[in-house]
Amino acid sequence: MMTRATESVNDAMGMVSIHSRAALVAMLDPVTGQLRMLHVTTPQAALKKVGATPPGRTMGDLFEQLASALIIELRVKFWNHTAVAHLIPPCAAMMHGHDSRGSCFPRVKQPPATSVQAVALP
Repeated sequence: MMTRATESVNDAMGMVSIHSRAALVAMLDPVTGQLRMLHVTTPQAALKKVGATPPGRTMGDLFEQLASALIIELRVKFWNHTAVAHLIPPCAAMMHGHDSRGSCFPRVKQPPATSVQAVALP
């Protein structure tokens, strides 16, 4: 799921809840433009129930907390149980621009095309 730094954690996790499974949440950092990602589990009854996320907390705040904590327990107002969120560290391929083919791998230089004679088939 894609989110914005200014989106509330409650709204974003509401979208995550629709899928009823663990999810990847991605956000473009508003300052650096880098792709940031986190993984959030489904709420788990086996975990100790933590307090609900405050209403004004944004996804930008959550990503900043995860930048230092790496993994946190999380509960939003409409979850009965606690979930776990952890930061997915950026990889080198995510740090480079994509080319017109949508690939993040460098394009291999191809030799120039030569003209080919059309041949009529019988």
